[in-house]
Amino acid sequence: MHALTELIRMDMKPALGVTEPGAIALAVSTACRHLHGKAEKVELLLNSGIYKNAFTCGIPGTSHVGNAYAAALGALAADPDKSLLCLDGITEEDVKAAEAMVKAGKITVHMSEITSRISIEARVVGGVHTASCLIRDAHTHIVKVTADGRTVLDKTAGLTELEGEAAVPVIHRYTLAQLADYARTVPLEEISFIRQAFTMNMALFQEGLDSPRTTFARVLLAMNGGKVFSEDVVKTAALICNGAIEARVIGLDKPAMSITGSGAHGIIATLPLYAFYKVEHCSEEQLLRATALSYLICMYIKEYSGKLSAFCGCAIAAGTGAACALVFLKGGDTAAMTKALNNMASSITGMICDGGNQGCVMKGMTAVEMAFASAALALDDAYIFDAHGINGATPEETMKNMGRIASPGMTERRKPLWTFSRTKTETSKRRKTDMEIRCAKPQDVDAIAHLEAVCFPQAEAATRESIEERVKAYPNHFFLLWDGDQLVSFVNGLVTDQPDLTDEMYEKADMHQEDGAWQMIFGVDTDPHRRKQGLAGQVLEKFIDAAQKEGRQGVVLTCKDRLVHYYAKFGFVDEGISDSTHGDVVWHQMRLTFNRK
Repeated sequence: MHALTELIRMDMKPALGVTEPGAIALAVSTACRHLHGKAEKVELLLNSGIYKNAFTCGIPGTSHVGNAYAAALGALAADPDKSLLCLDGITEEDVKAAEAMVKAGKITVHMSEITSRISIEARVVGGVHTASCLIRDAHTHIVKVTADGRTVLDKTAGLTELEGEAAVPVIHRYTLAQLADYARTVPLEEISFIRQAFTMNMALFQEGLDSPRTTFARVLLAMNGGKVFSEDVVKTAALICNGAIEARVIGLDKPAMSITGSGAHGIIATLPLYAFYKVEHCSEEQLLRATALSYLICMYIKEYSGKLSAFCGCAIAAGTGAACALVFLKGGDTAAMTKALNNMASSITGMICDGGNQGCVMKGMTAVEMAFASAALALDDAYIFDAHGINGATPEETMKNMGRIASPGMTERRKPLWTFSRTKTETSKRRKTDMEIRCAKPQDVDAIAHLEAVCFPQAEAATRESIEERVKAYPNHFFLLWDGDQLVSFVNGLVTDQPDLTDEMYEKADMHQEDGAWQMIFGVDTDPHRRKQGLAGQVLEKFIDAAQKEGRQGVVLTCKDRLVHYYAKFGFVDEGISDSTHGDVVWHQMRLTFNRK
Protein backbone atom coordinates (compact mmCIF):
# COMPACT_ATOMS: atom_id res chain seq x y z
CA MET A 1 0.00 0.00 0.00
CA HIS A 2 1.27 3.47 -0.91
CA ALA A 3 2.27 5.67 2.04
CA LEU A 4 -0.24 8.32 0.93
CA THR A 5 -3.04 5.76 0.87
CA GLU A 6 -2.16 4.82 4.43
CA LEU A 7 -2.21 8.50 5.44
CA ILE A 8 -5.72 8.90 4.08
CA ARG A 9 -6.94 5.63 5.58
CA MET A 10 -5.61 6.55 9.02
CA ASP A 11 -7.04 10.08 8.88
CA MET A 12 -10.57 9.25 7.68
CA LYS A 13 -12.76 8.65 10.73
CA PRO A 14 -16.53 8.78 11.38
CA ALA A 15 -17.43 11.58 13.79
CA LEU A 16 -20.82 12.20 15.37
CA GLY A 17 -21.60 15.91 15.49
CA VAL A 18 -18.79 18.43 15.67
CA THR A 19 -15.62 16.52 16.50
CA GLU A 20 -14.70 18.49 19.62
CA PRO A 21 -17.76 17.58 21.79
CA GLY A 22 -17.16 13.95 20.89
CA ALA A 23 -13.52 14.24 21.94
CA ILE A 24 -14.54 15.90 25.22
CA ALA A 25 -17.07 13.14 25.91
CA LEU A 26 -14.42 10.54 25.05
CA ALA A 27 -11.98 12.02 27.57
CA VAL A 28 -14.59 12.24 30.34
CA SER A 29 -16.02 8.76 29.72
CA THR A 30 -12.51 7.27 29.68
CA ALA A 31 -11.77 8.89 33.04
CA CYS A 32 -15.11 7.65 34.41
CA ARG A 33 -14.30 4.10 33.35
CA HIS A 34 -11.44 4.18 35.87
CA LEU A 35 -13.42 5.87 38.65
CA HIS A 36 -14.79 3.82 41.55
CA GLY A 37 -18.46 4.72 41.57
CA LYS A 38 -20.36 7.37 39.64
CA ALA A 39 -18.93 10.76 38.71
CA GLU A 40 -20.31 13.55 40.86
CA LYS A 41 -18.13 16.36 39.52
CA VAL A 42 -16.23 16.96 36.28
CA GLU A 43 -13.47 19.48 35.63
CA LEU A 44 -12.31 20.16 32.07
CA LEU A 45 -9.06 21.83 31.00
CA LEU A 46 -9.19 22.62 27.27
CA ASN A 47 -6.83 24.30 24.83
CA SER A 48 -8.25 27.34 23.05
CA GLY A 49 -9.18 25.55 19.84
CA ILE A 50 -11.19 22.81 21.56
CA TYR A 51 -12.83 25.36 23.87
CA LYS A 52 -13.84 27.60 20.96
CA ASN A 53 -15.02 24.92 18.57
CA ALA A 54 -17.26 23.15 21.08
CA PHE A 55 -18.57 26.30 22.78
CA THR A 56 -21.81 26.68 20.79
CA CYS A 57 -22.01 23.53 18.69
CA GLY A 58 -24.84 21.06 19.02
CA ILE A 59 -24.56 17.82 20.98
CA PRO A 60 -25.85 14.86 18.94
CA GLY A 61 -29.20 13.51 20.09
CA THR A 62 -30.00 16.61 22.16
CA SER A 63 -31.03 20.23 21.79
CA HIS A 64 -28.07 21.35 23.89
CA VAL A 65 -24.76 22.90 22.91
CA GLY A 66 -21.33 23.41 24.40
CA ASN A 67 -18.49 22.02 26.45
CA ALA A 68 -20.37 21.49 29.71
CA TYR A 69 -23.13 19.34 28.21
CA ALA A 70 -20.59 17.30 26.25
CA ALA A 71 -18.77 16.65 29.53
CA ALA A 72 -21.95 15.81 31.45
CA LEU A 73 -23.12 13.34 28.82
CA GLY A 74 -19.61 11.90 28.69
CA ALA A 75 -19.81 11.24 32.42
CA LEU A 76 -23.32 9.81 32.36
CA ALA A 77 -23.83 7.94 29.11
CA ALA A 78 -20.90 7.91 26.67
CA ASP A 79 -19.20 4.69 25.62
CA PRO A 80 -15.44 5.26 25.26
CA ASP A 81 -15.11 2.09 23.18
CA LYS A 82 -16.92 3.95 20.37
CA SER A 83 -14.25 6.65 20.17
CA LEU A 84 -15.66 9.79 18.46
CA LEU A 85 -19.04 8.05 18.19
CA CYS A 86 -19.16 7.66 21.98
CA LEU A 87 -22.36 9.73 22.29
CA ASP A 88 -24.24 7.49 19.91
CA GLY A 89 -27.35 6.01 21.52
CA ILE A 90 -27.90 8.43 24.41
CA THR A 91 -31.47 8.51 25.74
CA GLU A 92 -33.87 11.22 26.87
CA GLU A 93 -33.21 10.13 30.45
CA ASP A 94 -29.49 10.67 29.88
CA VAL A 95 -30.17 14.18 28.59
CA LYS A 96 -32.31 15.05 31.62
CA ALA A 97 -29.62 13.76 33.97
CA ALA A 98 -27.02 15.86 32.14
CA GLU A 99 -29.24 18.94 32.42
CA ALA A 100 -29.47 18.42 36.17
CA MET A 101 -25.73 17.94 36.48
CA VAL A 102 -24.96 21.16 34.59
CA LYS A 103 -27.64 23.13 36.45
CA ALA A 104 -26.23 21.98 39.79
CA GLY A 105 -22.81 23.38 38.87
CA LYS A 106 -21.14 19.98 38.81
CA ILE A 107 -19.29 20.74 35.56
CA THR A 108 -16.48 23.30 35.41
CA VAL A 109 -14.67 24.21 32.20
CA HIS A 110 -11.39 26.14 31.93
CA MET A 111 -9.26 27.25 28.98
CA SER A 112 -5.81 25.91 29.81
CA GLU A 113 -3.73 27.48 27.02
CA ILE A 114 -3.98 29.32 23.71
CA THR A 115 -2.51 26.96 21.14
CA SER A 116 -3.36 24.93 18.06
CA ARG A 117 -2.12 21.81 19.85
CA ILE A 118 -5.09 19.70 20.94
CA SER A 119 -5.29 19.25 24.70
CA ILE A 120 -8.26 17.87 26.65
CA GLU A 121 -7.82 16.99 30.31
CA ALA A 122 -10.85 15.56 32.11
CA ARG A 123 -10.79 15.19 35.90
CA VAL A 124 -13.70 13.37 37.55
CA VAL A 125 -14.61 12.98 41.21
CA GLY A 126 -16.92 10.45 42.87
CA GLY A 127 -16.97 10.51 46.67
CA VAL A 128 -13.37 10.13 47.82
CA HIS A 129 -12.24 8.73 44.49
CA THR A 130 -10.76 10.55 41.50
CA ALA A 131 -9.72 9.73 37.95
CA SER A 132 -8.41 11.65 34.97
CA CYS A 133 -7.79 11.34 31.25
CA LEU A 134 -5.52 13.45 29.02
CA ILE A 135 -5.88 13.66 25.23
CA ARG A 136 -3.12 15.38 23.21
CA ASP A 137 -2.34 16.16 19.57
CA ALA A 138 -5.29 14.30 18.03
CA HIS A 139 -8.94 14.04 19.04
CA THR A 140 -8.64 10.37 20.01
CA HIS A 141 -5.00 10.24 21.16
CA ILE A 142 -5.27 9.34 24.85
CA VAL A 143 -1.85 9.75 26.44
CA LYS A 144 -2.50 9.52 30.17
CA VAL A 145 -5.07 7.98 32.51
CA THR A 146 -4.98 8.01 36.32
CA ALA A 147 -7.16 6.52 39.05
CA ASP A 148 -6.90 7.70 42.68
CA GLY A 149 -3.46 9.11 41.94
CA ARG A 150 -2.24 5.85 40.43
CA THR A 151 -1.03 5.95 36.82
CA VAL A 152 -3.02 3.55 34.64
CA LEU A 153 -1.59 4.71 31.30
CA ASP A 154 1.24 7.12 30.53
CA LYS A 155 2.46 7.93 27.03
CA THR A 156 3.45 11.51 27.82
CA ALA A 157 7.21 10.99 27.95
CA GLY A 158 7.74 11.75 24.27
CA LEU A 159 5.25 14.60 23.97
CA THR A 160 7.71 17.43 24.60
CA GLU A 161 10.10 15.97 22.06
CA LEU A 162 7.28 15.55 19.58
CA GLU A 163 6.23 19.15 19.93
CA GLY A 164 9.74 20.57 19.96
CA GLU A 165 11.33 18.60 17.17
CA ALA A 166 8.67 19.76 14.71
CA ALA A 167 9.00 16.65 12.59
CA VAL A 168 8.50 17.15 8.89
CA PRO A 169 5.25 15.25 8.20
CA VAL A 170 5.34 12.66 5.46
CA ILE A 171 2.80 14.66 3.41
CA HIS A 172 5.28 17.55 3.18
CA ARG A 173 7.86 15.37 1.47
CA TYR A 174 5.65 15.36 -1.63
CA THR A 175 5.14 18.11 -4.20
CA LEU A 176 1.76 19.01 -5.66
CA ALA A 177 2.83 17.29 -8.87
CA GLN A 178 3.62 14.11 -6.94
CA LEU A 179 0.29 14.22 -5.13
CA ALA A 180 -1.50 14.58 -8.45
CA ASP A 181 0.54 11.76 -9.95
CA TYR A 182 -0.41 9.53 -7.03
CA ALA A 183 -4.09 10.37 -7.55
CA ARG A 184 -3.82 9.44 -11.24
CA THR A 185 -1.89 6.21 -10.81
CA VAL A 186 -2.71 4.63 -7.45
CA PRO A 187 -4.51 1.28 -7.96
CA LEU A 188 -8.23 1.94 -7.77
CA GLU A 189 -8.91 -0.87 -5.32
CA GLU A 190 -6.42 0.74 -2.94
CA ILE A 191 -8.62 3.82 -2.51
CA SER A 192 -12.02 2.15 -2.84
CA PHE A 193 -12.60 2.69 0.89
CA ILE A 194 -13.15 6.40 0.12
CA ARG A 195 -16.66 5.44 -1.07
CA GLN A 196 -17.62 5.30 2.61
CA ALA A 197 -17.20 9.07 2.84
CA PHE A 198 -19.84 9.76 0.19
CA THR A 199 -22.30 7.27 1.68
CA MET A 200 -21.88 8.68 5.18
CA ASN A 201 -21.85 12.38 4.27
CA MET A 202 -24.87 12.08 1.96
CA ALA A 203 -26.80 10.24 4.69
CA LEU A 204 -26.00 13.16 7.01
CA PHE A 205 -27.23 15.61 4.36
CA GLN A 206 -30.49 13.68 3.99
CA GLU A 207 -30.95 13.64 7.76
CA GLY A 208 -30.66 17.43 7.75
CA LEU A 209 -33.04 17.82 4.84
CA ASP A 210 -35.66 15.70 6.63
CA SER A 211 -35.24 17.36 10.03
CA PRO A 212 -37.53 20.18 11.21
CA ARG A 213 -34.57 21.60 13.14
CA THR A 214 -32.63 22.72 10.05
CA THR A 215 -33.10 26.04 8.28
CA PHE A 216 -30.56 26.40 5.51
CA ALA A 217 -31.00 22.98 3.92
CA ARG A 218 -34.59 23.59 2.84
CA VAL A 219 -33.86 27.11 1.58
CA LEU A 220 -30.88 25.88 -0.42
CA LEU A 221 -33.08 23.12 -1.84
CA ALA A 222 -35.58 25.74 -3.02
CA MET A 223 -32.75 27.78 -4.53
CA ASN A 224 -31.74 24.65 -6.47
CA GLY A 225 -35.19 24.38 -8.05
CA GLY A 226 -36.52 21.98 -5.45
CA LYS A 227 -34.13 19.25 -6.58
CA VAL A 228 -31.21 17.71 -4.75
CA PHE A 229 -29.35 17.29 -8.04
CA SER A 230 -30.17 19.96 -10.60
CA GLU A 231 -28.33 20.93 -13.77
CA ASP A 232 -26.54 23.68 -11.83
CA VAL A 233 -23.50 21.97 -10.34
CA VAL A 234 -22.54 24.90 -8.08
CA LYS A 235 -26.00 25.19 -6.51
CA THR A 236 -26.14 21.42 -6.14
CA ALA A 237 -22.77 21.41 -4.42
CA ALA A 238 -23.78 24.27 -2.13
CA LEU A 239 -26.95 22.38 -1.17
CA ILE A 240 -25.55 18.96 -0.33
CA CYS A 241 -22.33 20.26 1.20
CA ASN A 242 -23.85 22.88 3.46
CA GLY A 243 -26.97 20.88 4.22
CA ALA A 244 -24.65 18.24 5.66
CA ILE A 245 -22.65 20.87 7.56
CA GLU A 246 -25.81 22.32 9.11
CA ALA A 247 -26.98 18.86 10.19
CA ARG A 248 -23.60 18.29 11.79
CA VAL A 249 -23.26 21.54 13.73
CA ILE A 250 -26.77 21.42 15.22
CA GLY A 251 -26.09 17.91 16.47
CA LEU A 252 -28.31 15.64 14.38
CA ASP A 253 -27.79 11.98 15.11
CA LYS A 254 -25.80 10.96 12.02
CA PRO A 255 -22.00 10.88 11.67
CA ALA A 256 -19.83 12.68 9.13
CA MET A 257 -16.68 11.20 7.67
CA SER A 258 -14.00 13.46 9.08
CA ILE A 259 -10.59 14.31 7.68
CA THR A 260 -7.82 16.03 9.70
CA GLY A 261 -10.05 15.57 12.74
CA SER A 262 -12.98 17.59 11.37
CA GLY A 263 -16.31 16.49 9.94
CA ALA A 264 -16.77 19.81 8.14
CA HIS A 265 -13.36 19.45 6.50
CA GLY A 266 -14.38 15.99 5.35
CA ILE A 267 -17.67 17.27 3.96
CA ILE A 268 -16.16 20.18 2.01
CA ALA A 269 -13.34 17.99 0.69
CA THR A 270 -15.83 15.46 -0.72
CA LEU A 271 -19.37 16.63 -1.46
CA PRO A 272 -18.60 19.37 -4.03
CA LEU A 273 -16.85 16.61 -5.99
CA TYR A 274 -19.81 14.29 -5.53
CA ALA A 275 -22.06 17.03 -6.94
CA PHE A 276 -19.80 17.24 -10.00
CA TYR A 277 -19.95 13.45 -10.35
CA LYS A 278 -23.76 13.44 -10.27
CA VAL A 279 -24.37 16.50 -12.45
CA GLU A 280 -21.52 16.27 -14.96
CA HIS A 281 -21.57 12.45 -15.08
CA CYS A 282 -17.88 11.70 -14.62
CA SER A 283 -16.93 8.14 -13.70
CA GLU A 284 -16.76 6.82 -10.16
CA GLU A 285 -13.07 6.14 -10.71
CA GLN A 286 -12.48 9.82 -11.50
CA LEU A 287 -14.44 10.76 -8.39
CA LEU A 288 -12.41 8.51 -6.10
CA ARG A 289 -9.10 9.69 -7.52
CA ALA A 290 -10.09 13.35 -7.29
CA THR A 291 -11.24 12.89 -3.70
CA ALA A 292 -7.92 11.33 -2.74
CA LEU A 293 -6.19 14.42 -4.13
CA SER A 294 -8.63 16.73 -2.33
CA TYR A 295 -7.95 15.00 0.97
CA LEU A 296 -4.17 15.18 0.53
CA ILE A 297 -4.13 18.90 -0.27
CA CYS A 298 -6.35 19.56 2.74
CA MET A 299 -3.98 17.52 4.91
CA TYR A 300 -0.94 19.33 3.45
CA ILE A 301 -2.27 22.74 4.49
CA LYS A 302 -3.58 21.54 7.86
CA GLU A 303 -0.18 20.17 8.86
CA TYR A 304 1.04 23.78 8.82
CA SER A 305 -2.00 25.41 10.45
CA GLY A 306 -2.60 22.80 13.13
CA LYS A 307 -5.78 20.80 13.61
CA LEU A 308 -7.53 23.66 15.43
CA SER A 309 -6.56 26.88 13.73
CA ALA A 310 -7.62 30.45 14.38
CA PHE A 311 -9.03 30.73 10.87
CA CYS A 312 -11.55 28.59 9.00
CA GLY A 313 -9.63 25.52 7.89
CA CYS A 314 -12.83 24.11 6.38
CA ALA A 315 -12.79 26.81 3.72
CA ILE A 316 -9.05 27.42 3.50
CA ALA A 317 -7.72 23.85 3.57
CA ALA A 318 -10.65 21.66 2.50
CA GLY A 319 -11.97 24.26 0.05
CA THR A 320 -8.57 24.49 -1.61
CA GLY A 321 -8.39 20.72 -1.82
CA ALA A 322 -11.77 20.70 -3.53
CA ALA A 323 -10.69 23.43 -5.98
CA CYS A 324 -7.61 21.50 -7.11
CA ALA A 325 -9.65 18.30 -7.32
CA LEU A 326 -12.20 20.05 -9.55
CA VAL A 327 -9.36 21.02 -11.89
CA PHE A 328 -8.32 17.35 -11.83
CA LEU A 329 -11.88 16.24 -12.69
CA LYS A 330 -11.98 18.67 -15.61
CA GLY A 331 -8.75 17.29 -17.05
CA GLY A 332 -6.44 20.05 -15.88
CA ASP A 333 -2.75 19.49 -15.23
CA THR A 334 -0.58 20.47 -12.27
CA ALA A 335 0.02 23.94 -13.71
CA ALA A 336 -3.74 24.56 -13.73
CA MET A 337 -4.04 23.23 -10.18
CA THR A 338 -1.31 25.66 -9.13
CA LYS A 339 -3.30 28.53 -10.62
CA ALA A 340 -6.46 27.40 -8.81
CA LEU A 341 -4.42 27.18 -5.62
CA ASN A 342 -3.23 30.77 -6.08
CA ASN A 343 -6.80 31.92 -6.67
CA MET A 344 -7.99 30.25 -3.47
CA ALA A 345 -5.07 31.63 -1.45
CA SER A 346 -5.84 35.12 -2.73
CA SER A 347 -9.54 34.97 -1.90
CA ILE A 348 -10.55 33.04 1.21
CA THR A 349 -7.35 33.11 3.28
CA GLY A 350 -8.11 35.12 6.41
CA MET A 351 -11.60 33.78 7.10
CA ILE A 352 -11.80 33.30 10.88
CA CYS A 353 -13.14 30.30 12.76
CA ASP A 354 -15.61 31.26 15.48
CA GLY A 355 -16.44 27.74 16.57
CA GLY A 356 -18.75 24.99 15.38
CA ASN A 357 -22.13 26.59 14.74
CA GLN A 358 -24.55 27.43 11.92
CA GLY A 359 -22.15 30.14 10.78
CA CYS A 360 -20.14 27.25 9.34
CA VAL A 361 -22.85 27.01 6.66
CA MET A 362 -22.09 30.53 5.41
CA LYS A 363 -18.38 29.81 5.38
CA GLY A 364 -19.07 26.55 3.58
CA MET A 365 -21.10 28.34 0.91
CA THR A 366 -18.20 30.72 0.32
CA ALA A 367 -15.76 27.81 0.11
CA VAL A 368 -17.90 25.93 -2.42
CA GLU A 369 -18.47 28.95 -4.65
CA MET A 370 -14.81 29.96 -4.58
CA ALA A 371 -13.63 26.39 -5.25
CA PHE A 372 -15.68 26.18 -8.44
CA ALA A 373 -14.79 29.75 -9.47
CA SER A 374 -11.07 29.29 -8.79
CA ALA A 375 -10.99 26.07 -10.81
CA ALA A 376 -12.91 27.55 -13.74
CA LEU A 377 -10.76 30.69 -13.83
CA ALA A 378 -7.55 28.66 -13.63
CA LEU A 379 -8.59 26.49 -16.56
CA ASP A 380 -9.12 29.69 -18.57
CA ASP A 381 -5.64 30.87 -17.53
CA ALA A 382 -7.00 33.57 -15.21
CA TYR A 383 -5.16 33.51 -11.91
CA ILE A 384 -3.32 35.62 -9.34
CA PHE A 385 0.42 35.70 -10.03
CA ASP A 386 3.00 34.29 -7.64
CA ALA A 387 4.37 37.74 -6.78
CA HIS A 388 1.14 38.86 -5.13
CA GLY A 389 -0.03 38.47 -1.55
CA ILE A 390 0.79 35.22 0.18
CA ASN A 391 1.25 33.25 -3.03
CA GLY A 392 4.61 31.52 -3.09
CA ALA A 393 7.10 30.77 -5.83
CA THR A 394 5.89 27.17 -5.79
CA PRO A 395 2.51 25.61 -4.99
CA GLU A 396 4.09 23.98 -1.96
CA GLU A 397 5.19 27.37 -0.65
CA THR A 398 1.71 28.78 -1.23
CA MET A 399 0.11 25.95 0.75
CA LYS A 400 2.65 26.50 3.50
CA ASN A 401 1.82 30.20 3.66
CA MET A 402 -1.92 29.47 3.77
CA GLY A 403 -1.40 27.09 6.65
CA ARG A 404 0.94 29.36 8.57
CA ILE A 405 -1.33 32.37 8.41
CA ALA A 406 -4.18 30.20 9.66
CA SER A 407 -2.17 29.05 12.67
CA PRO A 408 -3.16 30.39 16.09
CA GLY A 409 0.55 30.81 16.74
CA MET A 410 0.73 33.38 13.96
CA THR A 411 -2.23 35.25 15.41
CA GLU A 412 -0.88 35.27 18.93
CA ARG A 413 2.50 36.61 17.90
CA ARG A 414 0.78 39.19 15.65
CA LYS A 415 3.12 38.47 12.77
CA PRO A 416 1.99 40.70 9.88
CA LEU A 417 1.59 39.57 6.29
CA TRP A 418 4.74 41.25 5.13
CA THR A 419 6.83 38.75 7.07
CA PHE A 420 6.16 36.22 4.31
CA SER A 421 8.16 38.28 1.83
CA ARG A 422 10.89 38.81 4.43
CA THR A 423 10.99 35.08 5.06
CA LYS A 424 11.64 34.49 1.37
CA THR A 425 14.50 36.99 1.18
CA GLU A 426 16.10 37.10 4.63
CA THR A 427 15.28 34.26 7.01
CA SER A 428 15.92 31.43 4.58
CA LYS A 429 19.32 32.87 3.66
CA ARG A 430 20.31 33.31 7.29
CA ARG A 431 19.40 29.73 8.14
CA LYS A 432 21.31 28.35 5.19
CA THR A 433 24.47 30.19 6.11
CA ASP A 434 24.24 29.46 9.83
CA MET A 435 23.44 25.74 9.58
CA GLU A 436 25.16 23.08 7.51
CA ILE A 437 24.39 19.40 6.97
CA ARG A 438 27.30 17.36 5.68
CA CYS A 439 28.74 13.85 5.80
CA ALA A 440 31.18 12.80 8.50
CA LYS A 441 34.95 13.15 8.23
CA PRO A 442 37.66 11.44 10.33
CA GLN A 443 38.30 14.66 12.25
CA ASP A 444 34.65 14.69 13.39
CA VAL A 445 34.91 11.50 15.46
CA ASP A 446 35.57 13.23 18.80
CA ALA A 447 32.61 15.60 18.39
CA ILE A 448 30.35 12.72 17.36
CA ALA A 449 31.44 10.56 20.30
CA HIS A 450 30.88 13.43 22.74
CA LEU A 451 27.34 14.09 21.48
CA GLU A 452 26.54 10.35 21.50
CA ALA A 453 27.64 10.14 25.13
CA VAL A 454 25.40 12.99 26.29
CA CYS A 455 22.38 11.75 24.33
CA PHE A 456 22.25 8.11 25.43
CA PRO A 457 22.88 6.08 28.61
CA GLN A 458 26.25 4.34 28.66
CA ALA A 459 24.68 0.94 27.95
CA GLU A 460 23.10 2.27 24.75
CA ALA A 461 25.71 4.76 23.51
CA ALA A 462 28.21 3.76 20.84
CA THR A 463 31.85 3.89 21.93
CA ARG A 464 34.39 6.20 20.33
CA GLU A 465 36.06 3.18 18.72
CA SER A 466 32.77 2.01 17.24
CA ILE A 467 32.03 5.48 15.87
CA GLU A 468 35.49 5.69 14.35
CA GLU A 469 34.93 2.38 12.55
CA ARG A 470 31.55 3.56 11.25
CA VAL A 471 32.99 6.81 9.90
CA LYS A 472 35.71 4.85 8.08
CA ALA A 473 33.26 2.31 6.64
CA TYR A 474 30.34 4.50 5.58
CA PRO A 475 30.99 8.25 5.98
CA ASN A 476 28.35 9.06 3.35
CA HIS A 477 25.71 7.54 5.61
CA PHE A 478 26.67 9.67 8.61
CA PHE A 479 24.85 13.02 8.35
CA LEU A 480 26.02 15.77 10.69
CA LEU A 481 24.19 19.05 11.38
CA TRP A 482 26.58 21.84 12.33
CA ASP A 483 25.73 25.26 13.72
CA GLY A 484 28.96 27.08 13.04
CA ASP A 485 31.63 24.92 14.69
CA GLN A 486 29.17 23.13 16.99
CA LEU A 487 27.76 19.69 16.17
CA VAL A 488 24.11 19.89 17.20
CA SER A 489 22.55 16.78 15.66
CA PHE A 490 23.41 13.72 13.60
CA VAL A 491 21.91 10.58 12.05
CA ASN A 492 23.84 7.49 11.04
CA GLY A 493 23.47 3.89 9.94
CA LEU A 494 24.81 1.33 7.52
CA VAL A 495 23.17 -0.01 4.36
CA THR A 496 22.39 -3.70 3.97
CA ASP A 497 20.26 -6.19 2.09
CA GLN A 498 19.04 -7.55 5.41
CA PRO A 499 15.52 -6.19 6.01
CA ASP A 500 15.71 -6.03 9.82
CA LEU A 501 18.03 -4.11 12.13
CA THR A 502 20.06 -6.47 14.32
CA ASP A 503 22.28 -5.81 17.33
CA GLU A 504 25.45 -7.01 15.60
CA MET A 505 25.14 -4.23 13.03
CA TYR A 506 25.95 -1.64 15.71
CA GLU A 507 29.44 -3.05 16.28
CA LYS A 508 30.28 -4.58 12.89
CA ALA A 509 30.82 -1.71 10.48
CA ASP A 510 32.03 -4.18 7.86
CA MET A 511 28.44 -5.41 7.45
CA HIS A 512 27.83 -2.27 5.37
CA GLN A 513 26.81 -2.99 1.74
CA GLU A 514 26.94 0.18 -0.33
CA ASP A 515 24.51 -1.25 -2.87
CA GLY A 516 22.18 -2.69 -0.21
CA ALA A 517 18.40 -2.35 -0.29
CA TRP A 518 17.77 -1.01 3.22
CA GLN A 519 19.17 2.07 4.94
CA MET A 520 19.44 1.46 8.68
CA ILE A 521 19.32 4.21 11.31
CA PHE A 522 21.35 3.52 14.44
CA GLY A 523 20.60 6.78 16.17
CA VAL A 524 19.15 10.27 15.92
CA ASP A 525 21.22 12.41 18.30
CA THR A 526 20.46 16.02 19.22
CA ASP A 527 22.30 18.22 21.71
CA PRO A 528 20.03 18.32 24.82
CA HIS A 529 20.50 22.10 24.98
CA ARG A 530 19.32 22.49 21.38
CA ARG A 531 16.19 20.35 21.43
CA LYS A 532 12.70 21.68 20.69
CA GLN A 533 14.08 23.51 17.62
CA GLY A 534 13.29 20.99 14.88
CA LEU A 535 16.94 20.06 14.39
CA ALA A 536 16.47 16.29 14.52
CA GLY A 537 13.61 16.53 12.05
CA GLN A 538 15.75 18.63 9.72
CA VAL A 539 18.68 16.20 9.53
CA LEU A 540 16.45 13.11 9.54
CA GLU A 541 14.49 14.42 6.56
CA LYS A 542 17.74 14.92 4.62
CA PHE A 543 18.88 11.43 5.55
CA ILE A 544 15.60 9.91 4.33
CA ASP A 545 15.68 11.94 1.11
CA ALA A 546 19.23 10.77 0.39
CA ALA A 547 18.24 7.13 0.88
CA GLN A 548 15.32 7.54 -1.49
CA LYS A 549 17.45 9.23 -4.15
CA GLU A 550 19.98 6.40 -3.85
CA GLY A 551 17.26 3.93 -4.82
CA ARG A 552 16.95 2.18 -1.47
CA GLN A 553 13.86 0.13 -0.74
CA GLY A 554 13.34 2.04 2.48
CA VAL A 555 14.66 3.01 5.91
CA VAL A 556 14.57 0.95 9.13
CA LEU A 557 15.11 2.06 12.73
CA THR A 558 14.39 0.93 16.26
CA CYS A 559 13.11 3.23 18.99
CA LYS A 560 11.57 3.23 22.43
CA ASP A 561 7.80 3.14 22.85
CA ARG A 562 7.55 6.84 23.69
CA LEU A 563 9.00 7.81 20.29
CA VAL A 564 6.85 5.60 18.05
CA HIS A 565 4.36 8.44 17.59
CA TYR A 566 7.19 10.84 16.70
CA TYR A 567 8.69 8.70 13.93
CA ALA A 568 5.24 7.93 12.56
CA LYS A 569 5.14 11.60 11.56
CA PHE A 570 7.85 10.82 9.01
CA GLY A 571 5.91 7.90 7.57
CA PHE A 572 7.53 5.11 9.58
CA VAL A 573 5.23 2.18 10.40
CA ASP A 574 5.56 0.36 13.72
CA GLU A 575 6.26 -3.35 13.12
CA GLY A 576 6.09 -4.28 16.81
CA ILE A 577 8.70 -5.28 19.35
CA SER A 578 12.15 -5.86 17.85
CA ASP A 579 14.38 -8.84 18.66
CA SER A 580 17.02 -6.33 19.71
CA THR A 581 18.25 -6.38 23.30
CA HIS A 582 20.63 -3.46 22.75
CA GLY A 583 21.27 -1.71 26.06
CA ASP A 584 18.86 -4.17 27.73
CA VAL A 585 15.94 -2.04 26.51
CA VAL A 586 12.67 -2.92 24.75
CA TRP A 587 12.76 -1.55 21.20
CA HIS A 588 10.11 -1.14 18.51
CA GLN A 589 11.21 -1.72 14.91
CA MET A 590 9.80 0.87 12.51
CA ARG A 591 10.02 0.88 8.73
CA LEU A 592 9.57 3.54 6.05
CA THR A 593 9.08 1.87 2.66
CA PHE A 594 9.56 3.99 -0.45
CA ASN A 595 7.10 3.81 -3.31
CA ARG A 596 9.08 2.72 -6.37
CA LYS A 597 7.53 2.54 -9.82
